[in-house]
Amino acid sequence: MLVVVAATSLFVTSVVSYAYRSLKPPPPKVCGKPNGPSVTSPRIRLSDGRHLSYRERGAPKDMAKYKVILVHGFDSSKDIYLPMSQEMMERLGVYILTFDRAGYGESDPNPERSVKSEAFDIQELADQMQLGSKFYVIGVSIGTYAIWACLKYIPHRLAGVSLVVPVINFWWPSFPAKLANEAYKKQPKRDQWKLSIAHHAPGLVYWWMTQKWFPYCSIMQRHPILFNKRDVETINNMSQVPMPNEHEIRQQGVHESLHRDIIVHFGKWEFDPMALENPFANNESSVYLWHGHEDKLVPFELQRYVVKKLPWIRYHEVSDGGHLMIHETGLCIAIFRELLLGEAPTASKEESMSPRGKENGNRKFTKIKISSISRTFKKYIQIQIPVVPFFVSQTDLFALTILSFPQIHLCRLIISEAPQFPPVPGYTAFMLGEPKKCMISRTGFVLLMGLMGMFYFATQLPPPKEISEADDDLPVITSTRIRLSDGRYLAYTERGVPKFKSNHKIVLVHGFGSSKEMNFLAPQELIDELKIYFLQFDRAGYGESDPNPNRSVKSEALDIQELADQLQIGSKFYVIGVSLGSYSTWSCLKYIPDRLAGVALVVPVVNYWWPSLPESLIKEDYRRRLVQWSIWVAHYAPGLLYWWVTQKWLPSTSVLEKNPVFFNNRDIDVLKTTPGFPMLTQDKLRERGVFDTLRNDFTVAFSHWEFDPMDLSNPLPQNQSSVHIWQGYEDKVVPFQLQRYVSSKLPWIHYHEVPDGGHLIVHYNGLSEAILRALLFQEKPL
Repeated sequence: MLVVVAATSLFVTSVVSYAYRSLKPPPPKVCGKPNGPSVTSPRIRLSDGRHLSYRERGAPKDMAKYKVILVHGFDSSKDIYLPMSQEMMERLGVYILTFDRAGYGESDPNPERSVKSEAFDIQELADQMQLGSKFYVIGVSIGTYAIWACLKYIPHRLAGVSLVVPVINFWWPSFPAKLANEAYKKQPKRDQWKLSIAHHAPGLVYWWMTQKWFPYCSIMQRHPILFNKRDVETINNMSQVPMPNEHEIRQQGVHESLHRDIIVHFGKWEFDPMALENPFANNESSVYLWHGHEDKLVPFELQRYVVKKLPWIRYHEVSDGGHLMIHETGLCIAIFRELLLGEAPTASKEESMSPRGKENGNRKFTKIKISSISRTFKKYIQIQIPVVPFFVSQTDLFALTILSFPQIHLCRLIISEAPQFPPVPGYTAFMLGEPKKCMISRTGFVLLMGLMGMFYFATQLPPPKEISEADDDLPVITSTRIRLSDGRYLAYTERGVPKFKSNHKIVLVHGFGSSKEMNFLAPQELIDELKIYFLQFDRAGYGESDPNPNRSVKSEALDIQELADQLQIGSKFYVIGVSLGSYSTWSCLKYIPDRLAGVALVVPVVNYWWPSLPESLIKEDYRRRLVQWSIWVAHYAPGLLYWWVTQKWLPSTSVLEKNPVFFNNRDIDVLKTTPGFPMLTQDKLRERGVFDTLRNDFTVAFSHWEFDPMDLSNPLPQNQSSVHIWQGYEDKVVPFQLQRYVSSKLPWIHYHEVPDGGHLIVHYNGLSEAILRALLFQEKPL
């Protein structure tokens, strides 16, 4: 029996370890940093500290009549190939500024990259390069999500806009479900999986894009279905042009460049592009959209629907155009001339833009026979594959041999060189030849697909419940609330003596899974005697306070400051933070120290990523690994976390209640008379609002902070009051060793350690009174 248990444990551990390594992308190799590529291009430094690499071409900036920022697409860079001569650009009077988007080339990665952040990168680039109050923008392929963001967030900075073969997000709300679904089903199966994973489970994108079991992405595997005849001839022309910096595109890592692009573009946008308003309402300029009727990557049907919903966009559809139109000389010049000069392309011009006429070649097919040797079934399947060029990265040739699963044997492709197709820099052309017979176990295949399907659906986050004003389930607000400057509401409750009669005003910050209704067991007689006024509030997303999608350590302090100001509790006030709520208190010490009359941190959670914590102190702490794994899953695979905490097969959050792993004996006694953690029940966690609040709170608390608490200065240097930490020696959530280290680095903090205390000391009889007397009068506890 013990052998079986040990073997099972070893197997499970191995699987989890393998899964962790497969899901976790390696850190990027940042340019200019140790072990990173060198910096060879000019760069600007953005306000958040990142660097953006750029390239200038065309007419000199100070002499140019038109200034254009061109945004490159997928797997490209600032060195994007533009088939326009220097003479042509000078004749047009155009200055062109291209740049490496975040994570590409020599621009620093942005792990917080979003649709919105791309627009502000462009605006800051334009400002630092002194392009003026208005400038033109051109976006290519997937790079157009940055252009849609410009139309949304900085329309007042735009002189004109062109979107060239813009990639569509199938989940834009305005698309009719039937139209989007039909277009989605036309994508190759590998791309359907890729897009679905990027949208629903972005934490699995790195695994999907690097696994070798299945085809994962047509564009990265250079599948021939992506290129029409005109695209192939464009590739031929491009192959004659040297691209010496092509190797730099992915040099910082594929995850922060290519994968992040996919995650952001096909993720959940903050706006619907089809709800945008015309940025040029007075016809002072225009927005143009160019698309190829034979574009194999982006269905023209969806593009037509977009421009139908946005009639102010001028739409051009090239009848035999593919996805590489920007790299064709005639089309590239036409795109610039229309944007800058307002010259509409004519039919004759469009015909002359084609590199060749409309001759049609005969399509040849190879038949592949697949035999199944299941005992019950024997079946032959005929598959037709067009004989077209198959471009494979020279570094990825080994991927042509597909790995075998137990019971599933996939054939090895037999390839032969095809010199009749032009070479592409960095790639080798192959033709699909006659394959061998392949043996596939139907049982194994069905089992695999079933497991994958079960895993896929289990990891999807359910959509938030749509609530209209007429809905009977519309939540009823029962608490008083204030409206913050960003439009959110914060619910609060007032306790103790009336505010105007009080001598001491204290803001109480609740912990994880709690609310403004948390118990602080100070005797009423003491409260009346000392004339204490308590202000307790629901932190963002908790109780009846609105969620904050941009929650950060800093935002918590600013919420407290604005709450104090609107409730007029004075220029200075006390703050008591409990457990996970203590990160709000550390934030107050950092960002609003001038507002603090005194501070108490009760069993404050320690972030293992604070820079000053020595590795020797935290190396063997099992909680560190647990937190690290939880944070990774919460950030990259929230659907998986949601499934885990709500499934009923295995114990998950329910084991938290009264578990000696987390609570000592005194804590368990407390839990017998208190409600415990009502927000952590499975029924509560099935509510998306509750789940998202807890996940975001936990993620922010253990994120990489903007400051190190152990670098803080004493906010009360004149000893007019003090800062206190209260910790339980038997706390199993936060080790006392970490708390002692923190207080040793900050000698101005008064450290109190309860010998038999656990993590719930705030609920112990007499502790609240001791906390108040120490905070208000510097009385030492007995």
